Amino acid sequence: MTSRRYISLFATFGVASLATLLMLIAFADSTQAAESNDPARITKPIVVAQTSAFYLSAHDPVTNAVGVPLSQTIAATFNTNVNGATVTNRTFAIYSDWRGYYTDTTAVSGRTISLDPATNFLAGEGVRVVGTSAILNASGDPLDASGWSFTAGAVISRCINGFSDSGTADDALTGVYLSSADWGDYDNDGDLDILLIGQDASSNAVTEIYRNDGGTFTDINAGLTPIETGSGDWGDYDNDGDLEILITGSDGSFIV
Repeated sequence: MTSRRYISLFATFGVASLATLLMLIAFADSTQAAESNDPARITKPIVVAQTSAFYLSAHDPVTNAVGVPLSQTIAATFNTNVNGATVTNRTFAIYSDWRGYYTDTTAVSGRTISLDPATNFLAGEGVRVVGTSAILNASGDPLDASGWSFTAGAVISRCINGFSDSGTADDALTGVYLSSADWGDYDNDGDLDILLIGQDASSNAVTEIYRNDGGTFTDINAGLTPIETGSGDWGDYDNDGDLEILITGSDGSFIV
């Protein structure tokens, strides 16, 4: 700061007398010293006050919860009463990884919005909840838009004292390369099953589903189009409670 002032003074005064210039420099230095000792200029922690008139104050399940029951009712509580006319399944939206968008009707009671899904979540899927600024409180203030996520389904510990080979449990799985795999509980028994795509050791295209029965996997011979160099994913696109499959890639001759 002081060096910039010196340069500015030389540029302005040019041939001014040395005595006058030194007096100005001394004044600049004394001013800077006074500023640095001014208690009002000492850096203090910044406290950010809650300025929104309408905001989310609590919710269930909590953020990043795991092991959430598949039939969990979702509830959000706000700092003031909610204008129920502004709450829909679009302004208070719930989306899960495999079931997709939930269209169930929301309920409003005072400061709380809740939704009891008619169709249970699937074990292992992530669920996201979003409240938009289109929701208003009783005074007409927009919501400070917010959201959170959680994971549905019981937590089963499969890693005790580090990782170990699963032994014969996965012997049925075909070894593949140029491949893709995805978990999904297609039979709704609480165990994650496997969708496997790729090329086997003989360069044959493979698309298989393996049912998980308590940790033992069995090829169900689903009869799907064999795909190589592709990808597959589970999703309940029609919201009927059953997982469907999307596969893309090549069957060796054509793009699928």
